[in-house]
Amino acid sequence: MNLGYMYGNAEGVERDVAMAVRWFRKAAEQEDAEAQVALGRAYAQGVGVELDLEQAQEWFQKAAKQGFAQAEFYLALVYVELKQWKKSVKWHQNAAKHGYQEAQNELANAYVSGIGVEKDYTQAFKWYKKAAEQGQASSQYNLGMMFKHGIATQQSNSNAALWYQKSAEQGDYRAQNDLGVMYKNGEGVIRDYAKASFWIQKAADQGYSKAYANLGNFYEHGYGVKQDYQKARSWFKKACASGVEEACNTSVK
Repeated sequence: MNLGYMYGNAEGVERDVAMAVRWFRKAAEQEDAEAQVALGRAYAQGVGVELDLEQAQEWFQKAAKQGFAQAEFYLALVYVELKQWKKSVKWHQNAAKHGYQEAQNELANAYVSGIGVEKDYTQAFKWYKKAAEQGQASSQYNLGMMFKHGIATQQSNSNAALWYQKSAEQGDYRAQNDLGVMYKNGEGVIRDYAKASFWIQKAADQGYSKAYANLGNFYEHGYGVKQDYQKARSWFKKACASGVEEACNTSVK
């Protein structure tokens, strides 16, 4: 198993993905769950072997039967690819119950969308919270959203800002933008235009179109930045080109 990682990651040997797969297979055939997942991922991605979802599914299934949470999660993703939504939810549930944060986030998403399971915002809140408490950035953002809008919980701007902050610090551009808006409006935090422009700029730097529009507004009115109509027009134009309709209708001096 370790030899597989060494060849896959070029640790002390020349990188050789085919050799890595060979060693993963040896360990997988001896019921090593971690190796079974590694081999399954190789088949799922077509790395070192020909892409083969059936083989990927088979190896993930073997590891999942041993209660290996990562395997349960990847097996769920295979079923997503196959559009077998109920089976996908089943394996996300198993992995989520075993504490796998990515599965907890995906399970919460399923409860929000109602794909493969009946819509249930209470369950969504529960699983977002579990994943968020483990540091899953997307769940932190979604939990913040639920607090902001009072979905399946009491509305709380302070809790929304708290979770947006955690997510924003991990680089989630949606959280960066929404946290910036909260600083601009003084919602759940003390109003601070400098912090507002800082976070919205972070989101814009990642290509988030809503942040483009917000920056246009900030430069138009001088919120946390020096008022600059030329920059305002530039950001509004960029937002408009990215599909933010309201940005197309702004009239800056």
